[in-house]
Amino acid sequence: MGVIGKMGQYMDKNIQVSVLCTVYNQENYLVKCLDGFINQNTNFNYEIIINDDCSTDSSKSLIQKYAEKYPDIIKPIYQEENQFSKGVNIIREIMLPKARGKYIAMCEGDDYWCDNNKLQLQYEYMENHDECSLCCHNTIRHDVSGRTRDIKFNKWKNLHKLNEKETFTDWLVHTSSFFIRKEVLASRPDFAYKYWFGDYTIVTWSYVNGTIAVLPQIMSVYDWNNPNGITYLNAHSNKNTELDRINYLKEFDVYTKNNYYDIIHTVIDSISFEDFFNTTLISMIGLDNKKQKEMVKILLNDKRVNSYCKTHGIKKKLKLHLLSTFLGKKYILLRTYNRINSK
Repeated sequence: MGVIGKMGQYMDKNIQVSVLCTVYNQENYLVKCLDGFINQNTNFNYEIIINDDCSTDSSKSLIQKYAEKYPDIIKPIYQEENQFSKGVNIIREIMLPKARGKYIAMCEGDDYWCDNNKLQLQYEYMENHDECSLCCHNTIRHDVSGRTRDIKFNKWKNLHKLNEKETFTDWLVHTSSFFIRKEVLASRPDFAYKYWFGDYTIVTWSYVNGTIAVLPQIMSVYDWNNPNGITYLNAHSNKNTELDRINYLKEFDVYTKNNYYDIIHTVIDSISFEDFFNTTLISMIGLDNKKQKEMVKILLNDKRVNSYCKTHGIKKKLKLHLLSTFLGKKYILLRTYNRINSK
């Protein structure tokens, strides 16, 4: 088949995979990210499309150095004005139209790939499984603030296919692991692009267009809690996060003609209860024990508690026992809520 080396330098010039990388002020992370791209061992050609969204640090100069060294693989886009702040969907409107690959791999500039065989393994799986719309793998979540330990996104030791609950409820795959068919990514409905949680819209849309396979290997690192990260900026610039997710699911339900009605409305009930639960707990601060008991009764009798417990795999009796036991001790009550909600 010819000589094959790093960066997919095979004599066939057809691009099989387009790597999309969004960058904004990520100079402290970018070298690891770019090295993870160029060190991939593949038997096919791939390209790396990098969009620098008018960074004010040295991110642009770092990209330029790599682009000069690897001009056949790195295709930079340098914005003269920040597009994110203008509400532009960078993936859809700027990067995807330039992508030549059959498949799309994704990684933001502050995350990185830690396995040089990542693209090859995912490419081989997709080529051999036409029913698969999205191939992912395990990822390490690294807290850049140092406040929490590194954890894996999932505990599967073998190939796993996401089921309905895992797709709509859990966060078990990260964007840095996404390897998706271009036509699936490009066919996302218009309403999906107005929501900041692009990863969730990609996963749910992929589920209705095929299977989602998760390889057991750990092949990427997600630098969590980075204040310059795109995900962080998106999440913290949005004041209606829970409402947005509910609205997305309602639109998704209509678009898919209620084919996923049960799971969608279970999730909606769960989100609504979380918001109600959190608001009620906060409002309990400063109240006497009698009034706190009255408010806890309201919580425990709320019909959405069943959906929440079911969705999150929490036994209702256990949750009620914890709430009742810690009644009147606000700080413990809040810690209990946070602990249960993080599972």
